[in-house]
Amino acid sequence: MRLRRLFEEVRTSKPSYDVAAPWFAELLKQVQNLNEDYVRWGAVKFIELRGVDQNGGDVYDVHQQGGISTWTVWLDSNGIIEDATNYRW
Repeated sequence: MRLRRLFEEVRTSKPSYDVAAPWFAELLKQVQNLNEDYVRWGAVKFIELRGVDQNGGDVYDVHQQGGISTWTVWLDSNGIIEDATNYRW
């Protein structure tokens, strides 16, 4: 699953940019140092779809060993990640 791969790669500061739109891949490169919570929280245990937000983004809770974050992800028709935002709990 592309989302699990994205979350794990962001957590380990080794994202594969081929699953993201070019502009979003560039953003990932610039914010790699902002993943300290995800590193500390450990591996992804499971991802839970919460629904679709008012802007059409898919909302997920990402459960890790030591915490939960909520992400909104927008995919294009080919499954490429167009954008994503996250909220830490």
